[in-house]
Amino acid sequence: MSFPPSVLQDMARSQIGNEATAKYFAASMAGIIVLIASIRLTAILFNRYASAGIRKSVFVRPPIITSRYIRSVLLRKVPGFSSAGHALLVVTYVAINLILLLTNINWATRIGIAKRCGWLALLNICFITFLALKNTPLAFLTIHSYEKLNCLHQIGGYTVVAFVIVHFSMMSDYMVTNGYTMLLLEKPQICAMVAGISMVLIGATATFLRKMQYEVFYVIHVTLFLLILITVAMHRPSLAEKAVYIPIVTGCLWAADRIVRLGRLLWNLYGTRAHLTPLANGGTRIVLSRSSTSVVPGAHCMLWIPAIRSLESHPFTIASSTATTLEFVVSAQDGFTRHLHEYAVRNPGASLRASFHGPYGVFPNLSKSAERVVLVAGGSGASFTFGVALDMIAKVGVGSSTKSIDFIWVVKHRDTLSWFSKEMAQLVNCPLVNLSIHCTSTGGAASNSPPTTASDSSDQEKGSRKFSSASSSTALGMGASRMGSESDVEKQQNATRALEVPSAVHILPGRPDVAFLISGVVDGAEASDRIVVAACGPHPLMNVVRSTVADCVGTQGPSISYHYEEFGW
Repeated sequence: MSFPPSVLQDMARSQIGNEATAKYFAASMAGIIVLIASIRLTAILFNRYASAGIRKSVFVRPPIITSRYIRSVLLRKVPGFSSAGHALLVVTYVAINLILLLTNINWATRIGIAKRCGWLALLNICFITFLALKNTPLAFLTIHSYEKLNCLHQIGGYTVVAFVIVHFSMMSDYMVTNGYTMLLLEKPQICAMVAGISMVLIGATATFLRKMQYEVFYVIHVTLFLLILITVAMHRPSLAEKAVYIPIVTGCLWAADRIVRLGRLLWNLYGTRAHLTPLANGGTRIVLSRSSTSVVPGAHCMLWIPAIRSLESHPFTIASSTATTLEFVVSAQDGFTRHLHEYAVRNPGASLRASFHGPYGVFPNLSKSAERVVLVAGGSGASFTFGVALDMIAKVGVGSSTKSIDFIWVVKHRDTLSWFSKEMAQLVNCPLVNLSIHCTSTGGAASNSPPTTASDSSDQEKGSRKFSSASSSTALGMGASRMGSESDVEKQQNATRALEVPSAVHILPGRPDVAFLISGVVDGAEASDRIVVAACGPHPLMNVVRSTVADCVGTQGPSISYHYEEFGW
């Protein structure tokens, strides 16, 4: 059974329009990437190499004033989005899809509309797969690696679900109302149904399951993604119709990224050990007996410890590094991080076989591109800021332009400060660093209520970085009950006491006025200074930092840039 000649002619005309739409879509997405890359590259080159004389030039001042005004607007918080810039990017992306949906299409037939939605769904699947690649060229072109692109990945995913629903509904309705019901039982249409249902399931699990059970969601996500690629290719297998090229290209991108990641994982497996130390308030320090020449401050690695989870790797921000080691500080949440901490409590000082791939993340060399740096962290978000600060003080000297580093760290419980005692000792000894440590709880130990200020360094493939930590008393209780011995509790306590807060560190009670502290640095800077504010922490803290930077960006005075570490998975 097949369609009559008139319908086939409509399909042929739709095919021509859809092939043109694919080209326009590719050109539009490439145009956005090139535009962002050009702006970023220009800003980097100007901030790093432009002299004070050039900055004051009458020819340069107008574009500087314009760009600062635009940045001030784009940094501001918009309801439902992290910033106005984020909102603009999403609106642009959605607008491109709507324009391509509504133009160059035969409105006289439902088949034309349905097929356009099918093509746009395929094109967007390829695009969001490209955004999710860990080894992505976008990290070099746009200064954004995969974790920063995830917001668009999510919007793109829901866009695909919408196109799939419209495509499936209109094609099914057309076939049923025009007597082509038997076509729905043919293999290509059955494959289409499987692909459509799989896509809707991905959308549903992303909405309801991702934040509750990320590891389960991730397995479902990858499995259904591969099923979609296979069934879509079987739905339109003809090379002449060209649609099959899209799932083929998508599959090749995904496979290439996985092969590179697996290769790095196997390469780093030989001789690599992870040494575990339990910390107070559900923290765990991991010291990896291998480093990487490509480590940059604020980067993260995908860490694999088969003794904890044999088939999973998870991202953790590098707190510090040497030529032979990488160190991570992890806050226990659930899943992998919870099991990791429980193991460390039972076996303090344990050495486990491990490997990693990465590092990932892009961050500028602040020692050459900023005179003043403000680092703001909440809880274990300090893994990011300590990594940046230690890298900067290591580069102080020849070629460094750094005048001051203001380091602001907010924790709920005083015991959490011991997580980074070694790193704090290094910062205290540097005359350029101004430490501002704040403890919001009056007690030193964690209470039984869930804290909200320590960050969970879980997977890109593991949901958003939540800033909460587990009770140390709960962790100790779990360790003691599993081992059935008081000596295990003593081991945990001794391991924690070994990391004392340096006596030179002054701890201030209560929440800091972050906006006042940042504004103070800006007010005390010279007009020619370049200021960078970098932050990692819970959403309320990040919102304060972002809005303060937006308020401080003016048409006159020092240049101000904002960088953040925040996962939205």
